[in-house]
Amino acid sequence: MKEKIYSLRIDDVHNLCVREFYCEKAFDHQKQPILLIHGATIASELWVNDYKQYSWCHRLASRGYHVFTCDLLGFGSSKSDIDLLKISDTRANDISKHSIKLINHILHTTSHDKISVVACSWGTVVLTKVLTENTHNISKAVFYAPISYDCKAANYWKTKYESIPINDNGEKLGYVFVDTNSFISRWDEEIPVIDKSAWRNNKALMSIINNTMLNSKTLSSSFLVPTGPLADLADIFSNTNIHCPEKITIPSLVIRASHDLTSTEKSSREFYDSIQSSEKTYVGIKDGTHFALLEKSMEKIFDKTIKFLEKN
Repeated sequence: MKEKIYSLRIDDVHNLCVREFYCEKAFDHQKQPILLIHGATIASELWVNDYKQYSWCHRLASRGYHVFTCDLLGFGSSKSDIDLLKISDTRANDISKHSIKLINHILHTTSHDKISVVACSWGTVVLTKVLTENTHNISKAVFYAPISYDCKAANYWKTKYESIPINDNGEKLGYVFVDTNSFISRWDEEIPVIDKSAWRNNKALMSIINNTMLNSKTLSSSFLVPTGPLADLADIFSNTNIHCPEKITIPSLVIRASHDLTSTEKSSREFYDSIQSSEKTYVGIKDGTHFALLEKSMEKIFDKTIKFLEKN
Protein backbone atom coordinates (compact mmCIF):
# COMPACT_ATOMS: atom_id res chain seq x y z
CA MET A 1 0.00 0.00 0.00
CA LYS A 2 1.36 3.42 -1.00
CA GLU A 3 0.39 6.52 0.95
CA LYS A 4 1.42 10.06 0.14
CA ILE A 5 0.82 13.09 2.33
CA TYR A 6 1.43 16.56 0.90
CA SER A 7 0.21 20.16 0.86
CA LEU A 8 -1.94 21.60 -1.91
CA ARG A 9 -2.07 25.39 -2.29
CA ILE A 10 -5.68 26.56 -2.52
CA ASP A 11 -5.20 30.34 -2.35
CA ASP A 12 -2.53 32.94 -1.63
CA VAL A 13 -2.40 32.00 2.05
CA HIS A 14 -3.78 28.53 2.71
CA ASN A 15 -2.87 24.91 1.97
CA LEU A 16 -4.80 21.68 2.31
CA CYS A 17 -3.18 18.56 3.70
CA VAL A 18 -3.94 15.88 1.10
CA ARG A 19 -3.66 12.12 1.66
CA GLU A 20 -3.39 9.85 -1.37
CA PHE A 21 -3.62 6.03 -1.38
CA TYR A 22 -3.15 3.31 -3.96
CA CYS A 23 -2.10 -0.33 -3.96
CA GLU A 24 0.41 -1.23 -6.66
CA LYS A 25 -0.67 -4.87 -6.84
CA ALA A 26 -4.40 -4.15 -7.01
CA PHE A 27 -4.38 -0.81 -8.86
CA ASP A 28 -6.82 -0.63 -11.77
CA HIS A 29 -6.46 2.50 -13.92
CA GLN A 30 -9.87 1.81 -15.47
CA LYS A 31 -11.49 2.65 -12.14
CA GLN A 32 -12.18 6.32 -11.54
CA PRO A 33 -10.38 7.95 -8.59
CA ILE A 34 -12.37 8.53 -5.42
CA LEU A 35 -12.43 11.58 -3.15
CA LEU A 36 -13.64 11.19 0.45
CA ILE A 37 -14.95 14.34 2.20
CA HIS A 38 -15.23 14.42 5.99
CA GLY A 39 -17.74 16.14 8.27
CA ALA A 40 -17.76 18.88 10.89
CA THR A 41 -15.71 17.35 13.73
CA ILE A 42 -13.33 14.55 12.73
CA ALA A 43 -11.09 15.30 9.72
CA SER A 44 -9.35 12.71 7.49
CA GLU A 45 -9.18 10.35 10.48
CA LEU A 46 -12.78 9.56 9.54
CA TRP A 47 -11.42 7.77 6.47
CA VAL A 48 -7.93 6.67 7.61
CA ASN A 49 -7.77 4.33 10.58
CA ASP A 50 -4.85 2.40 12.10
CA TYR A 51 -7.24 -0.53 12.39
CA LYS A 52 -7.35 -1.26 8.66
CA GLN A 53 -10.74 -2.99 8.69
CA TYR A 54 -12.23 0.44 9.45
CA SER A 55 -9.98 2.45 7.13
CA TRP A 56 -11.95 3.44 4.04
CA CYS A 57 -8.84 4.69 2.23
CA HIS A 58 -6.98 1.41 2.69
CA ARG A 59 -9.94 -0.77 1.81
CA LEU A 60 -10.85 1.16 -1.34
CA ALA A 61 -7.23 1.21 -2.46
CA SER A 62 -6.99 -2.54 -1.93
CA ARG A 63 -9.86 -2.90 -4.42
CA GLY A 64 -7.88 -1.07 -7.09
CA TYR A 65 -9.05 2.51 -6.57
CA HIS A 66 -6.82 5.57 -6.45
CA VAL A 67 -8.13 7.21 -3.29
CA PHE A 68 -7.81 10.77 -2.01
CA THR A 69 -8.93 12.55 1.11
CA CYS A 70 -7.84 15.70 2.93
CA ASP A 71 -8.16 17.77 6.05
CA LEU A 72 -10.42 20.61 4.97
CA LEU A 73 -9.27 24.13 5.84
CA GLY A 74 -8.85 24.62 9.59
CA PHE A 75 -9.04 20.91 10.39
CA GLY A 76 -6.23 18.59 11.44
CA SER A 77 -3.05 19.17 9.47
CA SER A 78 -4.63 21.90 7.31
CA LYS A 79 -3.95 24.25 10.19
CA SER A 80 -4.20 28.00 9.92
CA ASP A 81 -3.50 30.91 12.24
CA ILE A 82 -6.24 30.84 14.87
CA ASP A 83 -6.26 34.63 15.13
CA LEU A 84 -6.61 35.16 11.37
CA LEU A 85 -9.08 32.50 10.26
CA LYS A 86 -12.64 33.77 10.36
CA ILE A 87 -15.79 31.73 10.75
CA SER A 88 -16.78 32.65 7.20
CA ASP A 89 -13.53 31.17 5.83
CA THR A 90 -14.55 27.62 6.73
CA ARG A 91 -18.21 27.65 5.70
CA ALA A 92 -19.31 25.32 2.92
CA ASN A 93 -19.44 28.16 0.39
CA ASP A 94 -15.65 28.66 0.53
CA ILE A 95 -14.80 25.03 1.33
CA SER A 96 -16.62 23.89 -1.81
CA LYS A 97 -14.33 26.13 -3.88
CA HIS A 98 -11.30 24.52 -2.22
CA SER A 99 -12.81 21.11 -2.97
CA ILE A 100 -13.18 21.96 -6.66
CA LYS A 101 -9.48 22.86 -6.76
CA LEU A 102 -8.69 19.55 -5.09
CA ILE A 103 -10.82 17.67 -7.61
CA ASN A 104 -9.03 19.39 -10.49
CA HIS A 105 -5.71 18.44 -8.90
CA ILE A 106 -6.80 14.80 -8.60
CA LEU A 107 -7.94 14.64 -12.23
CA HIS A 108 -4.63 16.13 -13.36
CA THR A 109 -2.64 13.77 -11.14
CA THR A 110 -4.47 10.62 -12.25
CA SER A 111 -5.05 11.54 -15.93
CA HIS A 112 -8.76 10.89 -15.55
CA ASP A 113 -11.58 13.14 -16.68
CA LYS A 114 -14.09 12.09 -14.00
CA ILE A 115 -14.11 11.24 -10.32
CA SER A 116 -16.49 9.71 -7.77
CA VAL A 117 -17.05 11.45 -4.43
CA VAL A 118 -18.16 10.08 -1.05
CA ALA A 119 -19.16 12.61 1.60
CA CYS A 120 -20.26 12.36 5.22
CA SER A 121 -22.52 14.63 7.30
CA TRP A 122 -21.52 18.31 6.83
CA GLY A 123 -19.35 17.05 3.97
CA THR A 124 -22.60 16.36 2.10
CA VAL A 125 -23.34 20.08 2.29
CA VAL A 126 -19.94 20.79 0.76
CA LEU A 127 -20.47 18.16 -1.94
CA THR A 128 -23.92 19.50 -2.78
CA LYS A 129 -22.47 22.97 -3.26
CA VAL A 130 -19.67 21.53 -5.42
CA LEU A 131 -22.27 19.82 -7.60
CA THR A 132 -24.19 23.08 -7.89
CA GLU A 133 -21.12 24.73 -9.41
CA ASN A 134 -19.31 21.85 -11.05
CA THR A 135 -21.00 18.65 -12.28
CA HIS A 136 -19.14 17.84 -15.47
CA ASN A 137 -16.26 15.96 -13.84
CA ILE A 138 -18.07 14.09 -11.04
CA SER A 139 -19.70 10.89 -12.24
CA LYS A 140 -21.21 9.50 -9.03
CA ALA A 141 -21.90 10.84 -5.54
CA VAL A 142 -22.45 9.06 -2.23
CA PHE A 143 -24.12 11.03 0.55
CA TYR A 144 -23.75 9.38 3.97
CA ALA A 145 -25.83 11.02 6.74
CA PRO A 146 -26.94 13.93 4.52
CA ILE A 147 -27.77 17.18 6.25
CA SER A 148 -31.19 18.74 5.78
CA TYR A 149 -33.72 20.50 7.99
CA ASP A 150 -35.55 18.66 10.75
CA CYS A 151 -36.77 20.45 13.85
CA LYS A 152 -35.97 17.34 15.93
CA ALA A 153 -32.25 17.82 15.28
CA ALA A 154 -32.29 21.60 15.48
CA ASN A 155 -31.75 22.31 19.18
CA TYR A 156 -28.42 20.52 19.49
CA TRP A 157 -26.73 22.29 16.55
CA LYS A 158 -28.24 25.72 17.17
CA THR A 159 -27.04 25.52 20.78
CA LYS A 160 -23.55 24.52 19.64
CA TYR A 161 -23.40 27.53 17.34
CA GLU A 162 -24.73 29.93 19.98
CA SER A 163 -22.05 28.75 22.43
CA ILE A 164 -19.17 29.86 20.18
CA PRO A 165 -17.25 32.59 22.07
CA ILE A 166 -17.08 36.17 20.82
CA ASN A 167 -13.73 37.83 20.07
CA ASP A 168 -12.66 41.40 20.83
CA ASN A 169 -14.23 42.61 17.57
CA GLY A 170 -17.63 41.27 18.53
CA GLU A 171 -17.41 38.37 16.07
CA LYS A 172 -17.72 34.67 16.78
CA LEU A 173 -14.35 32.92 16.94
CA GLY A 174 -13.10 30.94 13.97
CA TYR A 175 -12.27 27.92 16.16
CA VAL A 176 -13.63 26.05 19.16
CA PHE A 177 -12.17 23.26 21.28
CA VAL A 178 -13.84 19.84 21.21
CA ASP A 179 -13.19 17.73 24.28
CA THR A 180 -12.47 14.12 23.35
CA ASN A 181 -14.58 12.80 26.21
CA SER A 182 -17.52 14.96 25.13
CA PHE A 183 -17.12 13.68 21.57
CA ILE A 184 -17.21 10.07 22.77
CA SER A 185 -20.19 10.82 25.02
CA ARG A 186 -22.12 12.26 22.08
CA TRP A 187 -21.38 9.09 20.12
CA ASP A 188 -22.37 6.92 23.10
CA GLU A 189 -25.77 8.63 23.35
CA GLU A 190 -26.77 7.26 19.95
CA ILE A 191 -25.78 3.65 20.75
CA PRO A 192 -28.86 2.18 22.50
CA VAL A 193 -27.05 -0.61 24.35
CA ILE A 194 -25.03 -0.52 27.56
CA ASP A 195 -22.00 -2.25 26.04
CA LYS A 196 -20.93 0.26 23.37
CA SER A 197 -18.36 -2.20 22.01
CA ALA A 198 -21.28 -4.25 20.69
CA TRP A 199 -21.57 -1.57 17.99
CA ARG A 200 -18.19 0.18 18.02
CA ASN A 201 -14.70 -1.32 17.92
CA ASN A 202 -12.60 0.21 20.71
CA LYS A 203 -9.37 -0.04 18.68
CA ALA A 204 -10.92 1.94 15.85
CA LEU A 205 -12.20 4.53 18.35
CA MET A 206 -8.78 5.02 19.92
CA SER A 207 -7.19 5.38 16.47
CA ILE A 208 -9.58 8.24 15.71
CA ILE A 209 -8.93 9.98 19.03
CA ASN A 210 -5.15 9.48 19.10
CA ASN A 211 -4.54 10.57 15.51
CA THR A 212 -6.91 13.52 15.78
CA MET A 213 -5.02 14.71 18.84
CA LEU A 214 -1.71 14.11 17.07
CA ASN A 215 -2.59 16.08 13.93
CA SER A 216 -4.68 18.91 15.38
CA LYS A 217 -3.94 21.90 17.57
CA THR A 218 -4.78 20.77 21.08
CA LEU A 219 -5.31 21.95 24.62
CA SER A 220 -5.24 19.27 27.31
CA SER A 221 -7.70 16.59 26.13
CA SER A 222 -9.34 18.83 23.53
CA PHE A 223 -8.71 19.45 19.83
CA LEU A 224 -9.52 22.48 17.73
CA VAL A 225 -12.06 22.53 14.93
CA PRO A 226 -13.15 25.49 12.77
CA THR A 227 -16.57 26.98 13.44
CA GLY A 228 -17.72 27.55 9.85
CA PRO A 229 -19.41 24.11 9.76
CA LEU A 230 -21.32 24.95 12.96
CA ALA A 231 -22.61 28.13 11.31
CA ASP A 232 -23.76 26.10 8.29
CA LEU A 233 -25.50 23.53 10.47
CA ALA A 234 -27.16 26.23 12.58
CA ASP A 235 -28.54 27.83 9.41
CA ILE A 236 -29.76 24.53 7.96
CA PHE A 237 -31.46 23.58 11.22
CA SER A 238 -33.04 27.04 11.35
CA ASN A 239 -34.60 26.12 8.00
CA THR A 240 -32.34 28.49 6.06
CA ASN A 241 -31.51 27.11 2.63
CA ILE A 242 -27.73 27.15 2.09
CA HIS A 243 -27.41 24.16 -0.25
CA CYS A 244 -29.66 22.84 -3.00
CA PRO A 245 -29.96 19.05 -3.39
CA GLU A 246 -32.56 19.67 -6.07
CA LYS A 247 -29.69 20.75 -8.34
CA ILE A 248 -28.02 17.33 -8.09
CA THR A 249 -28.49 15.52 -11.40
CA ILE A 250 -25.83 12.78 -11.38
CA PRO A 251 -26.23 9.18 -10.13
CA SER A 252 -26.50 9.38 -6.33
CA LEU A 253 -26.56 7.04 -3.35
CA VAL A 254 -28.03 8.32 -0.07
CA ILE A 255 -27.32 6.30 3.09
CA ARG A 256 -28.64 6.85 6.59
CA ALA A 257 -28.18 4.77 9.75
CA SER A 258 -31.18 3.99 11.95
CA HIS A 259 -30.01 5.69 15.18
CA ASP A 260 -28.61 8.87 13.63
CA LEU A 261 -29.96 11.87 15.58
CA THR A 262 -28.53 14.48 13.18
CA SER A 263 -29.45 13.03 9.80
CA THR A 264 -32.96 11.89 10.65
CA GLU A 265 -35.27 9.62 8.68
CA LYS A 266 -37.35 12.64 7.70
CA SER A 267 -34.48 14.92 6.69
CA SER A 268 -32.52 12.25 4.80
CA ARG A 269 -35.62 11.20 2.89
CA GLU A 270 -36.37 14.80 1.95
CA PHE A 271 -32.75 15.24 0.81
CA TYR A 272 -33.08 12.11 -1.33
CA ASP A 273 -36.45 13.14 -2.75
CA SER A 274 -35.01 16.52 -3.76
CA ILE A 275 -32.26 14.99 -5.92
CA GLN A 276 -33.15 15.41 -9.59
CA SER A 277 -31.42 12.34 -10.94
CA SER A 278 -33.10 9.41 -12.65
CA GLU A 279 -30.44 7.19 -11.07
CA LYS A 280 -30.69 7.48 -7.32
CA THR A 281 -30.91 5.00 -4.45
CA TYR A 282 -31.80 5.35 -0.78
CA VAL A 283 -30.40 2.83 1.72
CA GLY A 284 -31.28 2.53 5.40
CA ILE A 285 -28.74 0.83 7.69
CA LYS A 286 -29.90 -0.93 10.86
CA ASP A 287 -27.99 -0.72 14.14
CA GLY A 288 -25.88 2.31 13.27
CA THR A 289 -25.42 5.89 14.48
CA HIS A 290 -24.26 9.12 12.87
CA PHE A 291 -20.77 7.58 13.10
CA ALA A 292 -21.70 4.23 11.52
CA LEU A 293 -18.88 4.64 8.98
CA LEU A 294 -16.63 3.66 11.89
CA GLU A 295 -18.89 1.09 13.54
CA LYS A 296 -19.43 -2.60 12.92
CA SER A 297 -22.32 -1.69 10.58
CA MET A 298 -19.65 -0.08 8.38
CA GLU A 299 -19.47 -3.37 6.44
CA LYS A 300 -23.01 -2.89 5.14
CA ILE A 301 -22.30 0.72 4.17
CA PHE A 302 -19.05 -0.20 2.44
CA ASP A 303 -20.75 -3.02 0.52
CA LYS A 304 -23.59 -0.76 -0.67
CA THR A 305 -21.06 1.91 -1.67
CA ILE A 306 -18.93 -0.51 -3.69
CA LYS A 307 -21.95 -1.95 -5.50
CA PHE A 308 -23.10 1.57 -6.41
CA LEU A 309 -19.67 2.70 -7.59
CA GLU A 310 -19.09 -0.40 -9.69
CA LYS A 311 -22.56 -0.55 -11.24
CA ASN A 312 -22.38 0.22 -14.98
